[in-house]
Amino acid sequence: MAQTQTAEPAVTNWDEMPLVLTLEQVAAVMNVSRTSAYEAHRRGQVPGAFRIGRRLRFSREAVRRAVEGGVGGTTEKTEPSLR
Repeated sequence: MAQTQTAEPAVTNWDEMPLVLTLEQVAAVMNVSRTSAYEAHRRGQVPGAFRIGRRLRFSREAVRRAVEGGVGGTTEKTEPSLR
């Protein structure tokens, strides 16, 4: 039986989060899987992304603005996938 990983706890206070977030932390904030968060980043729906070497990081404030008010993200509507 495969072992599942649990997501980090939901955000209760933005100021307690680090200034620079990992993809896993962004996924937890968005309440989606790591894969879904990466796909949203790839589509330009997660602002504030930058790389340090090969590692993807996000600005806490840019993600906060996007989550709280949609600033910096896209309002593009997508059709459900037919996989």
